[in-house]
Amino acid sequence: MKKMKLFIALIVFSLILTACTREESTYYTGTVESDRYDVSSEVGGIIKKLYVHEGDSVPKGGKIALIDVTELEIELSRLQSELGSSKSTLEKAKSGFRSEEIDKVRIQIGQQDSIISSKTASYENILENYNRTAELYENGAASKQMLDDARTALDMSKSDLDSASGQREYLSKQLELMVNGPTKEDIQIPEGKYSAMLWSIKNVENKISKRYIYSNSNGIVESLNFLEGEYAPLFSKIASINDISNTWAKIYVEEKNLHNISLGKKVRVMADFLKDKPFEGVVTYVSSEGEFTPKNIESKENKQEIVYEVKVQIKDPDSVLKPGTLVDVYLGDDANGE
Repeated sequence: MKKMKLFIALIVFSLILTACTREESTYYTGTVESDRYDVSSEVGGIIKKLYVHEGDSVPKGGKIALIDVTELEIELSRLQSELGSSKSTLEKAKSGFRSEEIDKVRIQIGQQDSIISSKTASYENILENYNRTAELYENGAASKQMLDDARTALDMSKSDLDSASGQREYLSKQLELMVNGPTKEDIQIPEGKYSAMLWSIKNVENKISKRYIYSNSNGIVESLNFLEGEYAPLFSKIASINDISNTWAKIYVEEKNLHNISLGKKVRVMADFLKDKPFEGVVTYVSSEGEFTPKNIESKENKQEIVYEVKVQIKDPDSVLKPGTLVDVYLGDDANGE
């Protein structure tokens, strides 16, 4: 009987030892991590207001900061003012000249004809005087100075007549263009300027709309990189957000225990401060290549140096586990991680 009791005791002790060994070899310590998002500014300027502090919870789309865009608003006003003038120029180019404008040029041409007639008569008189003076000079009845003065007067009269004729020709061509209407090129130039002005306005309006900086994820404000009143250049990282609704732990498993893990396998996750509340985890990544144990990871067996990285997604709907928390991941020997 004593031998039987001793035999049973040895079996129980052996089972306990085996269970302890298995438990010890199938849990690993890791650090809780989460997705981290950088919130950047899409417009440069002074930080006018910050709506959050480090450690605050923010919803996706919540306000983080406000950029002062006063200079952009001034630029927008200037462009809008110039747009009106550009539009008027384009409309005039498309519609052509009014009949009143055409009649005005016709009147100017008539007036110019009168001027040319008068200057032509004056030129002919001065030319006749020059010819008479030249004849007297050849006969010794006029001095060289008298001939030079007559020549100067003739040149000036000819210049006035040519100028009047040139002005008349310019008016005639202008009238022809006005009567024929605008060409394709006449419309394309103001049309291009008007389109460019519209694009510039939309561009500035788009920049102004980016003055508010919003969170791109639910989470906790991990860090703020600027203070109110500081200048934030374009694409500056204003804040960093930790999405604590999506947490995981990274562990390193020895090759001998790889049979205990597979993608999609459910495991238990425990934190020291919540011994009575295990969390469910799911294996979402198993490295295909081994590596030496990272220096910051405690290996259960010092002789075991080659390990495989495993990522375990943690189901924590209440966001109890914060990034940086140490947890133990129990792989177990069955499908439930037990």
